[in-house]
Amino acid sequence: ENLCIYRLNRHQNKLELLQTSAATGHSRVIYTEENKYYLEINDNLTFLPDGESFILNSEKDGYNHLYLWNWEKQKETRLTSGNWDVDKLVGVDEESRTIFYTAGVESPMERKLYRVGWDGAHQTCITPASGVHNITACKGFHYFLDNYSALNRVPVAALID
Repeated sequence: ENLCIYRLNRHQNKLELLQTSAATGHSRVIYTEENKYYLEINDNLTFLPDGESFILNSEKDGYNHLYLWNWEKQKETRLTSGNWDVDKLVGVDEESRTIFYTAGVESPMERKLYRVGWDGAHQTCITPASGVHNITACKGFHYFLDNYSALNRVPVAALID
């Protein structure tokens, strides 16, 4: 019964997310981010089943990383960090409290699949082969379709668990 509305100012340097009741139209700001220059808008936003938090990505430290934001407690948990960018949020497994994403951790020329817990602990690379991995998650996050390629190598498709 609630909607999330993105509100961005004309300069595109202040973003607010509003939780809005579809029935009454009442809204409240649940997240605000400002940048001196510019904010990138994307669809990497996943609401969690507790009804008071979500996972999003932000470039607030100069690199694109994942954060868990609880708007009721006004608490932010940084999930990823380092001198590299998260490329794509692949999915969130609510059962195992695990986040799957692709990133160029070892090299900006590569994209590999990683997982990390909702607390930011236990970051693990799932696709160690060098190259660019294009990942499709299967329902339940027990399997992933991995289409990857690298320079001087034939493209490969694999089903991984």
